[in-house]
Amino acid sequence: MLTTKKAKAMADWLMSIFDKVQALAFKLPFVKIDKTAYLRHTLKEVCSTAEIEQAIATSPIEVLGEAKTHKIVRRCIWKHALFTCTLSALAVAPNNSTAQWVLLPLDLIQFQLTVYIVAQKLMHLYGHSTKGGGFLGAGEAAVVIATVSAVMIGTHRISQTMKSAVGATARRTVLHIGTRAGNRLIAVKFIQQLLKWLGIEVTKSTLVISFEYIISALCMSISAIVTFWLIYPMCNRLVEYLKEKNQRK
Repeated sequence: MLTTKKAKAMADWLMSIFDKVQALAFKLPFVKIDKTAYLRHTLKEVCSTAEIEQAIATSPIEVLGEAKTHKIVRRCIWKHALFTCTLSALAVAPNNSTAQWVLLPLDLIQFQLTVYIVAQKLMHLYGHSTKGGGFLGAGEAAVVIATVSAVMIGTHRISQTMKSAVGATARRTVLHIGTRAGNRLIAVKFIQQLLKWLGIEVTKSTLVISFEYIISALCMSISAIVTFWLIYPMCNRLVEYLKEKNQRK
């Protein structure tokens, strides 16, 4: 079982990785979002060529208006939220404990990189990206990191770091409960009855064989839900912040 001491040690370890990721993130080419290329690709279905160039020179919200820009923003947020949730779910899929401990920091890293990517896109869409139309420089990257830390993460830094351990912890807890014969029998009977209500006939032996897969699906779902519970409000906080900045202009 995961003790308090082990949980604290894991939190400190993941936090140190988080700090290193912040410093190294923008050295990865795919993390840097080219403003011109991104806006041309995103706006090509809703804007003319002239409007796209105007949006690049000023901001999409000045060309499209707040309502249309907000729809594009929501689509962007949902796309990246579903992507990172899927990766978080896959990170707790293996039954091997060693593989899970390797995947935990990777899950945290992919989550943070996704946050940086979506933050840049939202800043571009609301006209708060940095000078010029190309990639972020070192100074501009620092602005994005500061904005993400202050606005998107804020006081939620610890909970964000711990989120990568939720799926693995859930798996250990559920497996610990499920390995007991009495608990497993109760669970199997409950699932069998539930499926029967849904009009699906399944034998008890089939459910026993499938029990491990059911646990995996449950833990993957928990991990994905926790990831969504963190990233979606983070993106909303940034959107509100960018809207307020627009109103103060």
